[in-house]
Amino acid sequence: MAGKDTDGGRHEEFLNIVKRNPHAAYEEGLLSLAFHPGFATNGLCYVYYSQDRNADKDPFYSRHSVISEWKVSSEESNRVDIKSERILMEVPQPFADHKGGLLTFGPDGFLYCGLGDGGFGGDPFNNAQNCATLLGK
Repeated sequence: MAGKDTDGGRHEEFLNIVKRNPHAAYEEGLLSLAFHPGFATNGLCYVYYSQDRNADKDPFYSRHSVISEWKVSSEESNRVDIKSERILMEVPQPFADHKGGLLTFGPDGFLYCGLGDGGFGGDPFNNAQNCATLLGK
């Protein structure tokens, strides 16, 4: 990562989720990154991304929103340990759009995520109004 007061020419990779098969079309892919309020001491960060799996078996609900926790490597302090992923939540997604995309820590110290309604024009499954689904919350 480029340091303060530099031209940004020097850079290093902090996190690479390519091996997690993120689905990066439409309104998908890496959607948000949040650093734990105690990141300087605990090295934790959180990632919200979309993933497409088993599309050949179930093309309708093959997409998932994934929220996971990662820890900085003990060997390389400016790189995430790729083996440290701990999936906190997965939410099936019916369409390729309306994913939301915000991870943030509130003043209470809790992690919050805006998921979006799951997609397609007009929210055809009424997810945003349905308390039985996490979509639209």
